[in-house]
Amino acid sequence: MKREFIALAVILAILAGAIVNEHYVERKTKEFSQELQTAQDLYEQGAAEKAVSKVSDSLDNWLQWKRYAHIMLRHSEVDNVTEAYYDLLAAVEDKDESVSSAEFGKVRQLLQNISDMEQISIGAIL
Repeated sequence: MKREFIALAVILAILAGAIVNEHYVERKTKEFSQELQTAQDLYEQGAAEKAVSKVSDSLDNWLQWKRYAHIMLRHSEVDNVTEAYYDLLAAVEDKDESVSSAEFGKVRQLLQNISDMEQISIGAIL
């Protein structure tokens, strides 16, 4: 009977960890998305330098969080977001090119995909 309680405690600890991770990932991806939305708003208002700074700051925040992300998330998804961030930063820094909202949206969608994949569901368990 003692082994069953230990097994149940381990299962509950894993479930609790998964729930905490899900909420943490969701909160962080929303933070990054909000930073990118602010950068997009600045860019569309003609404040390109401030937009570059905001995208760069958001990228720095992403790279700091990437250590956690590489442990807890799929490497390919993390790499896709990092690549999209660098592509967006290059496009925003290029003064001759106008950046479409789709380029900002691409990074935000990749972040949303990460958050969606971390949602706990019966399908993920089975």
